[in-house]
Amino acid sequence: MIAGGGIAGLALAHACRNRGIPAVVVERAPVLREVGSAILLGMNAYRVLQELGISAVVESHAVEVEQAELRDWRGRLLISIPLGRLSREWGLKTLVCRRSTLQMALASGLSPDQLLLGWEVRCLRNLSRHVVVENTNREILTTDLVAGCDGIRGVCRQYVTSDTEPIYSGSICWRGIVATDDTSFVPVHTMVERLGPGMRFGVAWNESGRLGWYLTKTGPAGGHDERHNLPERLASLVGDWQPEVGRVIASTPADAILRTDLMDLSTPRRLHRGGIMLLGDAAHAMLPNLGQGGASALEDATNLARHLAEAPNRETALIWHEQDRWRRVRFKQFLSRGYGIFNQRPERWQCSVRDFVLRCLPNGITGRAYRHWVAGSEITFRGR
Repeated sequence: MIAGGGIAGLALAHACRNRGIPAVVVERAPVLREVGSAILLGMNAYRVLQELGISAVVESHAVEVEQAELRDWRGRLLISIPLGRLSREWGLKTLVCRRSTLQMALASGLSPDQLLLGWEVRCLRNLSRHVVVENTNREILTTDLVAGCDGIRGVCRQYVTSDTEPIYSGSICWRGIVATDDTSFVPVHTMVERLGPGMRFGVAWNESGRLGWYLTKTGPAGGHDERHNLPERLASLVGDWQPEVGRVIASTPADAILRTDLMDLSTPRRLHRGGIMLLGDAAHAMLPNLGQGGASALEDATNLARHLAEAPNRETALIWHEQDRWRRVRFKQFLSRGYGIFNQRPERWQCSVRDFVLRCLPNGITGRAYRHWVAGSEITFRGR
């Protein structure tokens, strides 16, 4: 049984179906709805989509990224990474699409009896050979394995580790999508992040005529935005930045802007206990700074399905999966945290030092470092 119908849960169901492993997804929401706005699918994510057989479907509703740029808040170039060329050297691609596009592609092919909506897990009982699952309506399912894919605040994590409290990064993120045909600010196949004092602004096309953006700002968690004049108020935060930044934010409808406190979770040394295995954000929620949260969930899913099909028994499959994944996701969490700390410095003199360091880095080194250390899907850090 797979608890959670997000990226990790649906990808695992799809991977299990491809390998002839029976699986059912239980999701507390009554319908599969979009959470978030756009998602970056790096070359490791694209390789998983190829393995699942849905890369062409996703690609038909996505934009391929050829170039990634870091600029300062006035628009001056700091680093340029040729993601398209680096991806093609491995026969892969880097894409940006809407989360709903990926979600629907992963859900395709699942029959109604493989996806139970409105089924919220209430508690688990981890027995020696099976797991008893009870929902909020007191209905009970018995299964030999529960894949906990229910997110950063899900129920399953508490049955594997006592460390269940999300860690606030110190940053708030606003995300939005605006309909426009103007490519003068950002070329169609380029994604750009601008670095300013205590803030970062990123933008990329996710489909024809739809420009996705995000704004992160250092600040306390738990705030709430009034919808009245929200785009204008956010635009005022970047009033001394490159003028196009404020115009993109101000042209976004208020109800299309989502606010999130950026949090992650420490990855426990054991990702499973008995017949409960954690995947995706439930196991290792990471900050979105490197765009690897969704990719890591996809990798989790195909890796676990492969071991379930090849291992002699359940326990061996779970141990193999844990050994494959623990170091890799911990490393990406570390890099993602470090990226946010380094690139979102609060003082202008700190930004000047940061910008000088970034300008001194050769583009070839930064691009290949990203490909090998972050998005290199053949790097599994195997522990066995």
